[in-house]
This record gives sequence, C-alpha cells and structure tokens, in this order.
Amino acid sequence: MEVDKKVKVEEKETNGTKGTVGEPKKTEAKEIVVVEKVETIVRDPVVSVTDSFANLALAFPSSFLSLRVSALLINLILMLFTLDFIYTPFIQTFPDLAYARVGAVTPHSARLVLRYPLPPLLEVMPAADELNREGEVEGVERLLKQESWEVHVWWRENVNVQAIGIEVEGPVELSWNEGPKVELLEENDWVGVAQLDKLLPATEYEYRFAFANSTILPVSKGQLTFRTFPAGNAAHFKFIASSCLMPNFPYRPSLSSTPSIRGFDLLASVLAKEPKRNVYGTEPESEPVSASPKTAPSPEAPAEEATTAMDNEPTPEPTEVVQQEEVPQTPLAESVTLVSETPQEAASARLPVSSVPSLPPLNLENAVSLFKSVLKGKPKEEVPESDANTEFALLLGDFIYADVPRYGGDDLEKYRRLYRRVYASDNYRKIYEHLPTLHIYDDHEITNNYVGHDNDSAAPFPRANNAYEVYQNNANYAPIRPGGNYYNFEYADSAFFVLDCRRYRTNVEQEIGDKATMLGEHQLSDFNHWLSKVNNTHTFKFVVSSVPFTTLWHGIDGQTDTWAGYPTERHEVLQKMASVPNVVIISGDRHEFAAVASAGRAGGNVLEFSTSPLNQFYLPLYSTFDTAAKTTATWTRPVERVVKNEQGEDEIEVTEEVVPEEKVLRYVREGQHKWGSFEVDTRDEEHPKLIFELFIDGQRAWRLNIPAKPVKKHPHSTALGMGRVIGQNFKHAMEAIGLWRALGL
Repeated sequence: MEVDKKVKVEEKETNGTKGTVGEPKKTEAKEIVVVEKVETIVRDPVVSVTDSFANLALAFPSSFLSLRVSALLINLILMLFTLDFIYTPFIQTFPDLAYARVGAVTPHSARLVLRYPLPPLLEVMPAADELNREGEVEGVERLLKQESWEVHVWWRENVNVQAIGIEVEGPVELSWNEGPKVELLEENDWVGVAQLDKLLPATEYEYRFAFANSTILPVSKGQLTFRTFPAGNAAHFKFIASSCLMPNFPYRPSLSSTPSIRGFDLLASVLAKEPKRNVYGTEPESEPVSASPKTAPSPEAPAEEATTAMDNEPTPEPTEVVQQEEVPQTPLAESVTLVSETPQEAASARLPVSSVPSLPPLNLENAVSLFKSVLKGKPKEEVPESDANTEFALLLGDFIYADVPRYGGDDLEKYRRLYRRVYASDNYRKIYEHLPTLHIYDDHEITNNYVGHDNDSAAPFPRANNAYEVYQNNANYAPIRPGGNYYNFEYADSAFFVLDCRRYRTNVEQEIGDKATMLGEHQLSDFNHWLSKVNNTHTFKFVVSSVPFTTLWHGIDGQTDTWAGYPTERHEVLQKMASVPNVVIISGDRHEFAAVASAGRAGGNVLEFSTSPLNQFYLPLYSTFDTAAKTTATWTRPVERVVKNEQGEDEIEVTEEVVPEEKVLRYVREGQHKWGSFEVDTRDEEHPKLIFELFIDGQRAWRLNIPAKPVKKHPHSTALGMGRVIGQNFKHAMEAIGLWRALGL
C-alpha cells in the first residue's frame, strides 16, 4: 500500500480599518489556511506462482478471495471423490446382475455358472392377468407353472471346418444339445452351477442358457465358449496367476454404471493375441441358430519360449536386487535361461511401442505412463510370441475387499454385493465368459489377516464363506474333503494342489513353536498324500498358496501373515516338496513380485513365483523385501575338495559350507497390474520345460526359461502300461467319430 500526500496553501487577505484622527492606521493581516488532502492508492501485490500453488494444494490461509474460493472448491471436489470411493460399493448393489462363466474343466466335463434373478410372482401376475383377459388360458397356466421357469444349459461343438481342410459354402452349424437343469434359488442369490459331462477332450464348445420354452437368457452380448482340457500326458499350454483386485482403482469417478477393473482389460488384450483366441475384447458377429431348440433366437452379437542363453554372464536384476555373481540354479534343473533387460529397458518395455502416444483417459496412472512414453528411447524388439494358448486362470484371493476402504459388517448380503460388483465389470466379463477361472480365498474375502483356528462357527467366517461358496467355490473342482475349500486338479501331466491358507491356521502370537499351523492336521495330511501320489506320475507339480511361502518379506505382517510365521510346519513342507522333482509354488498377496528358489536340506529345490496385484496399489518408495536374502535361514554341510599336502600329494579335505535356504532370482516392486504367465511344454518327455513371464501393465517385463527334470513314469507293469495306452487310443478314436457319446459312455 502506498500513500501520496498533497498540500495546498490558501491565502486570505484581511483589510484593516481606518483609525481615528491621531490614531495610526491598522495594517493588513494575511490569514494562511493549510489544507491537507490525502489520496490513498492501493496497488495489487505481485503473487508468486509458488505461493499460489501452496495456498491451493495445502489449503494455506490467504488474504485473496480468489485463492480462498479455489481452495474451497478443490477440497470440496476431493471430499466428494473420497465419499464416492468409500460409499459407492455400498450403493452399487447390482441386484439384477446376470452373467455366465466357465469354472472347472476336465477333458470330458465342464462346470458352467449362471446368475439370473427370476422375477417374483407379484411381477408375473400383471402379465398373467393380461393373458387371461385375452382368453389365453393355456398361456396363463404355462406362465404360472413353476416348471416353465426352469433353466437348462444348451451346448454344441464349435467346428472349424476350414482348419480340418473341408471346403463348404456358408456357415456350418451343429445342432444344440440340451444339458442339465440349473437350480436358480433366491437363497443362493440366484447363482446356479451346471456340469456338462461326456464331452470330447481338447474341443471348443459354445454354450447358452434357456427357459423351458426355449427363450434364450440374455446374459451375454456375444458367444459363450470354453475349451476342454486335452487327454493324455504330452501338452503345451499356458495358464496365468495373480491376486488382489479392487474395482475403480486407481481411483476413477463412478461415472459408468459398471465398475472398471483395468487389469482384466490388459489381460484380455494380451490373450487376444494368442493363436487360437479371438474372443477376448472382440465382438464376434451373430450366428444363426440351428433347429434345436427351434424357437430360440441367437444372442445378440457381442512368446517364443527361449532365446539364446547369456553365456554365463551375471544375471540382470532390477535395481532393487543385488547383482548375481552367477546364473542362479533353479529347483527344476541345473541351468536356466534368463531373457531380461536392464532396469531402464525393462521399464520402457512395459510401455506401448508406438512412437506417438495416444491420449489416454485422464487419471494419474495414465499421466505417468504418458510421461514415461515420451522419455523412452528406441523401442525394444519384442520376443516372438509362443504358439501355446492360455487355458485357465488362477486367482489366488483378495477377489473382494470386505474391509477396505470401509468394513461393511458381518452381513451376508454385504459380502454377496461385493462379488456382484466384480462380476458386473465389463472388463472381467471379457475373461470369465470364455476362460475357466479357478479361485481360492485369502483374508480380505473375510476380514484383514483372518485366522480361522479351524472354527467354522466363529463370525465372520460362516457368512463370508457362504458368499464365497456360492460365487466361487461351487465352480471350482470338487474339494478333497466334503465341505472344504482346498482342492486339486490336473492338466495333462501337470498336477495342481490349491491350498486353503486361512481356514485352519492358528494365531502365531498365541501358538508358539510346533503348535502353530498354517494348514491344519487334515489338510497337511492330504497335501503330503498328494505329493506322494504325483511324485512319479506327473512332470510338473504346482502348489498354489494365497500367501507367500518365502520368509523374505518383512514390514507390517510380513513375518506373521505369510508362511514365515509358521517356521516348523514350513520346514516340514519344504523338505517334502524338495524331495519331489519339479515342484513350483504359485503365490500372491504382497502387491509385489518375487521369484525365489528355496533349497531342501537333503538336496533338491523349490521355485516360487509370487505375483500381485492384478488391480491394486503398490508402494513406490518403500520396500520390505529382503532382496539380498540376509535374513534367510542357513545350515552347514560338509564339502570335500582335493588339496596338496606338504609332500605334494593329493588328499581330500572336508570343510563346512554355509548354505542359505533361499536365493532371490528377481524382485519387482512397481506395477499396479501384474500377473504371471506359466508356459508348460512336456511334448518332449526327456526335455520338459517351464517358461515364466511376468507381465506389468500389459507388457512383458521379465522372462525365465527353466529346463525341468524328466520324470520317468512307472506303470504297475509293462503289460498294464501297454494296455492303458491301447485303451486310451481306442477311446480317443471312438470319441473322434462320435460313437463314444452315442453309446452313452
């Protein structure tokens, strides 16, 4: 503020009067009046950009009205975004959600899931009254008859005649086959499961659901398809694994009627590039429907496995991992091929390869990706894609977050509502309508860091498990024990055991030493029996754990919520797994990626891949993972070496060698959308191999080629083995010409 002063002087004359005679004359006097005029001129101060940003971003007090109003509006918008993120899951209940998906698949069967809310009787009555007024008595009876609302699955083979060398004009369609009834009950939230049996192996099928009057249920905008597993041992296939997903994360305002799960969108884009997959993220044209069912209209249309080895160069590692001095030994064979990049190249490889980035939706995640794409250098040549197809997906828990960002309470409907919200996502629909998805829960399906104590009656497990049973477990493979949630299955000569790491575990703070258990007595016994059974019958054995098996995660709950909190049982399980060839652990939960090799005391190793999240946060500036494996357990073993004695003669010297139990192969922290792709190739029995690929934000970030140990499968006798082979070949021939199914076998 500046003040200018101006002074004006005014003079006034005062005339004197004449005096009387003899008196002197009065002199004139001047009166001076000083007038002071003050003018105040206020000039706008100069406000720096830094001060303005601080006022707006940090809501600092300001004397300027415009900044105060702007800060108020910004904070109001942020508050609305926060309320939207917290309470939208309680508002979006999706009671009318209808969907269909594929669950457990074998060479001859498939489990199909349908959710379709049937109209209540009160809603049917107006239509019945209208038919009654029109004299349609039979129509009224059929409408009110309970059997008319029965839903059946219809299915047929998808035949690609061009692929088998048959030239025809026009589309070739097979007739539809009526399958089993689907029980849709309100007590199960209108979710039902039907199993198709007597299918052909390695065959693609199309399926749909219809009422008794052949009306097709509108549950999809395109074809619903699945592919059965192959029969026999030799196979070349892929599967993916990940965990931890939350709709609308990173935060997106709820402007759409369906939640967004970008991780599934990225996964669908990768799967769409596979040789035999063109259904993910595409809208196939409508196909006419064959004569059975006659009145049913059709629905609306809706890497090369290894490159050259690195000639024993040090293994490239991300910045978080100490550089390896030698090529790490895998648990499956004596050597491994790593196809990887420097950290800078790995970061750029996760970005789109186009030179001119397109404008993505406005959010923080895309802004960071756009910034990286501008800074990246020359695009890196991509690894050639494999000719194998992804056959199923393993989702290892935290499918819903019942307690984040706000716990909805121990209420059955609130648990079910969260499952409906995920299945309502159009991003996820691209996956589950075609790709078999298999599940196991973790803690957030129940409550954070849940410990079951093998007590099924203690809240909140009964209601949380009911929702999981209806939406997930009924479509999984049959549990090993009735009422359980852990199960096993096979794909060709690869065996899988999916563990339940929550229901039977004890509290590590209450149970000390040998009493602490992760699996419980019965599950541990079943797991050991499975290991013995598949030891010499399957090449690869995959153990699926919702929490990491490695002990190298620290920080909050890192040493209590993972297998690290159960050292006695973990040691027992590790020694048994290490004695079996080609055991691989698949885990998730920690919102990071790590590949760790764990060594058994008697020899043998187990490799673990822990990958997450599929659609959740990660901590960019903070890590709790022991990348140098300094905290791992160690033991000593005698090592013999030949040395020269004083006489110059060779002699054997025995020394003690310290052996670390765990060795880090790779650790990656960054990435809000991560999954692991496992490529299994057992076509050459003498040289089976496993290839792991880490995908981050839809781009391949790391690749590991693992030559496995050949497993000599031992039939009971030579004659029996030959008989089994002949029998299988005869069965396959019968299936190929359709006689097997025609005979009802």
